[in-house]
Amino acid sequence: MNSERQKIAHQVNAEHQSQASRKRADILLEAISELLTETDPQVKGTFDYGRVVSLIHRAQLVLSHDDQEEAALNDAINRLGLALQNYIPYHQRPARERLDQLSAMLRVHADVATLAGKVLRR
Repeated sequence: MNSERQKIAHQVNAEHQSQASRKRADILLEAISELLTETDPQVKGTFDYGRVVSLIHRAQLVLSHDDQEEAALNDAINRLGLALQNYIPYHQRPARERLDQLSAMLRVHADVATLAGKVLRR
């Protein structure tokens, strides 16, 4: 009887952990996909930096600093925020005047997408 209770308790605990993991992945997927959309200069005519910061914080809250891939994603997210901050003053300028900032932002944008994919596929 006692072993049956332990077995049921273990199953309930495993199911709870699985649900928590799925919810965490859903939150991260939503935050990263919105962040990538909000910071894509090919999609956005203007940037809502406050919204971007909010999405960065949301993603950071579910990432683990103890996990190497998640820490790398967190770093890339921070770099994306900084790249956007550097790009915004140049956004409305002619392409030749903003090429360096745009290239830097798109590189970090790609890093975030790649690292998020790795983290979410685990």
